[in-house]
Amino acid sequence: MCDPGIVQRNANPSERLAAFGRIARRVGEQPDLPSLSRFVYGELSELLAVDSFFVARSAVRNDAVQGVLIVDGGVEYPLTGQPTGHEARSSITCPIRVNGTVAGQLGVMSNRDDAYGSDDEPFVQVVADQLGVALTREGERDELRAAQQAAADKVAKLDEMRHEFVATVSHELRTPLTGILGYLELMLSRWGSLDDTRRRDMLQRTQSAATRLEHLVTDLLLFSNVEHQALRLQISSFPIELLIDQACDMMRTKYRGQHLDVAQCPDTARVLADSQRAIQVIANLLDNAIKYSPVGSTVHLRWVARRQHVEVVVEDHGPGIKAEDMDRLFKRFSTLGHQPRPGQVGSGIGLYVCQRLVEAMNGKIWAVSRPGRGSVFHFTLPRALEPTTAREMARPTRRLAS
Repeated sequence: MCDPGIVQRNANPSERLAAFGRIARRVGEQPDLPSLSRFVYGELSELLAVDSFFVARSAVRNDAVQGVLIVDGGVEYPLTGQPTGHEARSSITCPIRVNGTVAGQLGVMSNRDDAYGSDDEPFVQVVADQLGVALTREGERDELRAAQQAAADKVAKLDEMRHEFVATVSHELRTPLTGILGYLELMLSRWGSLDDTRRRDMLQRTQSAATRLEHLVTDLLLFSNVEHQALRLQISSFPIELLIDQACDMMRTKYRGQHLDVAQCPDTARVLADSQRAIQVIANLLDNAIKYSPVGSTVHLRWVARRQHVEVVVEDHGPGIKAEDMDRLFKRFSTLGHQPRPGQVGSGIGLYVCQRLVEAMNGKIWAVSRPGRGSVFHFTLPRALEPTTAREMARPTRRLAS
């Protein structure tokens, strides 16, 4: 039988309703679980015979629990294992649910026999449900904090990449400018003492540095347009061989003596593309392949006409790319730590621009690579199945998709 004093004490609905209201308000203040547990213990101790009390939250990956155990009228211990009755002779244990799943337990225990009546367990369960609300909000706060931290980490990483990009571009700009200024100053100060051969050599070196500077500025402007979706594409039909030949001529001018192995395809094919942007994609891939291949090595280029598209393939003999770096390959400002050949610097925007241009022309781009065995870059452009004039194939002006 229950102790008469206990039964009378436990039978006051208005006190329980008031206690529930205080617990609900406390939950609304979003305290941490230990603080809330101490508050709930204090409220229940005023209404029930509570010699021991625990709030246990189940661990995520095993059956262990963690929480708060309060005994002996308020002495608090951390709960790191399964809760026990501590010689309790009466107890009520109710599940704490989060989104319908049991996430913990609320328990009250007494050293007296029959300390709890039939209406006590529903009341304790209502309190346990409030703890479930608190755990749900805590989980939402944890998710929000995790999302905020992930966003902050992403911004910090992007800021670091931008810093590296600015440093790299500054170096790229300074190098040809230094050469141009140096040769001009030398020619101005010693023009009369220089023979025609020496003058021509200096002028050619100045022109080469100026051309390199022009290419970099062009890449930066293109990157800016791509970033702000301000690049307009004029899609027409062009022979793929024509686009490849022009891109190869650009690379032979930039890298004198570089051997390009361009496989001749027995078929002919036309692609639907913006000619200048398609040439730029091919040139960027060739430039990247040459830049990271040993001096004197051959860069290979071939193309294959498929039913609905034309696939262009550029293969190099560079250091290759690790599997874990493949996801970063086409990211803006991303460099993989490989050293280009002497006199060249990787800016981290070339492949990103290639991807955006290819996708804007309804193509795809990807790479296959193994460390130490070079890389093979593929991209596709839609095929024009029948030769037509540029007037017939003209498409409305398009903006680069965001």
